[in-house]
Amino acid sequence: ITGNLFQPTNLEGLEWYLNNVHRHLIGTRGYELWVAGSTGGRKPAEFLNRLEAFSHVKVFYDVPNLDSIYRECAVAVNPMRHGASVKLKSLDAICHGVPLVSTQVGIEGTALRTGVHALVSERGDEMASHIGSLLSAPERRRNLVDAAQSFLAETYNQKQQLAGLIGSV
Repeated sequence: ITGNLFQPTNLEGLEWYLNNVHRHLIGTRGYELWVAGSTGGRKPAEFLNRLEAFSHVKVFYDVPNLDSIYRECAVAVNPMRHGASVKLKSLDAICHGVPLVSTQVGIEGTALRTGVHALVSERGDEMASHIGSLLSAPERRRNLVDAAQSFLAETYNQKQQLAGLIGSV
């Protein structure tokens, strides 16, 4: 899970994940929740300090570049419950070659399709099942990322989009 760790919507999503998904995955081979993000120069909130009490959780505060973290991750999770606009953290994970498991809010504004570009669930047990299935299936992870990256390359290619607009005039 990545994001600004001072944003209430990100903290709400993280807390929901810990209460509803994390416990289902504790015994899953290869599972460890990594949380990485900016504190915005603020002291971490009491909730973030409590993360240390959870087993299988590792926290990275104020990492200047997430590349090394993405390289080590098998699955990216965006458990946001509320929010607006394009969820750049979801697109960023895909761009880094990491398959995405998210809530619907976590892919809102991206045009990503459920089951094609990302696995999506609002239920904790189902989200845990998606994550567990991806952890044990490298080929499925690769296929999901390939489909999502191809979609992003087409959909977010500004030159191609502009050429299409100019050509239709």
